[in-house]
Amino acid sequence: MNAIGSASSPRWYRGTVSGLSAYLSDLRAWGAGAAELVLHHGPATEQFRFVHVIAQDWNATFAQYHARGIACHAHASLAPGFRLEGWHTDAKFVRAQYTPLLAFCARMAQAEGRGVTMVVHGAGDTKATLGANQDATRGFLRWAEGEIVRLGGGVQIAIELLRARGAGDVHAASGRERAMVLVRDCDPALIGICWDMEHDWFNGLGDPAWTPRPPDAFLDRVIHAHVHDANGATLANHYPLVFNTVPYDSMAPLLVAHGYTGPLILEIRYRHALALGDPQFWMGQSYAVLHRLLTDTDGALRSGRPA
Repeated sequence: MNAIGSASSPRWYRGTVSGLSAYLSDLRAWGAGAAELVLHHGPATEQFRFVHVIAQDWNATFAQYHARGIACHAHASLAPGFRLEGWHTDAKFVRAQYTPLLAFCARMAQAEGRGVTMVVHGAGDTKATLGANQDATRGFLRWAEGEIVRLGGGVQIAIELLRARGAGDVHAASGRERAMVLVRDCDPALIGICWDMEHDWFNGLGDPAWTPRPPDAFLDRVIHAHVHDANGATLANHYPLVFNTVPYDSMAPLLVAHGYTGPLILEIRYRHALALGDPQFWMGQSYAVLHRLLTDTDGALRSGRPA
């Protein structure tokens, strides 16, 4: 069965060693087999430390997850200096930002004896054209392919399908076809798509032709997946699986039935879980929902029934 995991920002464990130990015990109790660490290096405010694992903590944090048998994946820093729209103006700087992230992912892959995926956001300069943002993202991906090979492999990059920002949106990967354009000419062994199911569903709200099932060509390129719910009243995202607003109960099974073997990562924001009550309770409930869903899917596939 596919591993279930979560995007584990330090805020979930108060950013302390003792807090992480207790949190990892919870994760194992919930059935976690994977985690996604948001990696950052360079200056970091206290707010950034709530979300990101900063460079001085990379090794110790990974070691604790590894000791508990939880496979680590990564998400590139959300800081402005890591945005791919900078590729056209200063590609050297962007390469310098990403080289340590890729190198650490390669070290994790070597230690774990399995592949590590790093999620990256495509370029989204609102003052540029869609074409310029896609060109910047493709330029970065071409460089990253070579860098991964230079590091000895073991790392994949997943371009995340993001929410569109209105009718004039120019983000490189805010939709199924846009994400496909970015990865189409890349080596599928190195570059693929992170299918964020909520983002995809949200983008389809204004499209009567949208269905939960993407084309097979899209599913073929999915190497990582994010699962989270949306608040039914406000449509704010990254909530625990409680509202049943997003049709993840059909999206996740169809992905697995298509042959996807990677993890399903619960990308739940602490503050949204806190708004519902005890954050740990709601994270645990979300693991339980996804585990039941995957167990049913696995049973259906084994019996030959449609998932």
